[in-house]
Amino acid sequence: MKKVLFLLLLSSSFIYSQDYRGFASEIFFGRQPSAKAEAMGKGLIASEDGANSSFYNPASIGFTKGVNFNYSYGNPYYAYVNASYNYMGLSVKLAKNHTLSINRFAFNFGNKFSLPQYNILYNIMEDVNDQLYKINYAFNPSEDLAIGLNINYFRNSYYNKITSEKLAILDNYMLDLGALKIFELNETDEYKNSINAGLVVKNLFRADVEYDGIQSEMLPSSIEGGIAYVSSNYSNQWVKGLNNLDFLFNVEYRYVLKSERYTTFSTGVEIKALEIFALRFGYYIEKAGLGNNGKDNLTDFTYGLGLSVPFQKLYNYPFELRLDYVGKKQPSYVTDYDDWDNLNVFSTSFNWIF
Repeated sequence: MKKVLFLLLLSSSFIYSQDYRGFASEIFFGRQPSAKAEAMGKGLIASEDGANSSFYNPASIGFTKGVNFNYSYGNPYYAYVNASYNYMGLSVKLAKNHTLSINRFAFNFGNKFSLPQYNILYNIMEDVNDQLYKINYAFNPSEDLAIGLNINYFRNSYYNKITSEKLAILDNYMLDLGALKIFELNETDEYKNSINAGLVVKNLFRADVEYDGIQSEMLPSSIEGGIAYVSSNYSNQWVKGLNNLDFLFNVEYRYVLKSERYTTFSTGVEIKALEIFALRFGYYIEKAGLGNNGKDNLTDFTYGLGLSVPFQKLYNYPFELRLDYVGKKQPSYVTDYDDWDNLNVFSTSFNWIF
């Protein structure tokens, strides 16, 4: 584990000094591909959540089982009142120590822009999309350690909605590295506890995108770390075969290199009863640095619900279905307006266990 941590930290020395100014922040930071993460302070670096774990830590899928399919949809995005975020991903356990996933993240700004505080409402004449594709591989050198790699392809496109004329396409490849270690504390006939530690370096070589070979915009590079406490209680089982309570508590920190914004501290909690009903909440503080009527820091309390059906344990069928939802107010980046439409995120996952 020490060698893995050393290599991840050493890799950050390859990052050179050009500022990240917020390009495509909506898909990298603004929205989450997991309603569970959105509810838990926007972070899951040190825990596994199916195929979409690749967004947080490329090593996490090393602890998945069988085949996982994940889908998520969220809207709106502040003044872009019908913007939408879509995620779809599939992970497969290829062998005991090898796991692979493919993922697509897509953000569309929609066709309406509204600033009610200034009586502004107009139609957007360009079709603007961010798309992020990830091929994610994880290897488990031992049962309690995984290391992972993301090969990312980012594409930002602008089209005229009337003529379908291509106005601009900005794209490039990025590389992420991650590690996740599980420290088992103790296990008895009544409970099981562990501490998880995750570390990630995203966009290792500081890829950028260029417009007509003249102007370039950096894509975000970050170093992220997290610790999670995981506990399960199954003493005097209320329902045969199911844990009475599962508890997850995580603390995370994200440092965005060469940027005045987006560095974030977050924490989150999940309490699950009978492996079926989940209550989640969290808090984060993100460096905003907007000045004027903008906020120096964006803070928010997050919350959401989850419902799982563990068919394997209930009916001896080898799969599990999960539904997650977040519906909450969007935290405002500005000081003079705080009445944006509510954020809604719906996620579903199907796990075929083998």
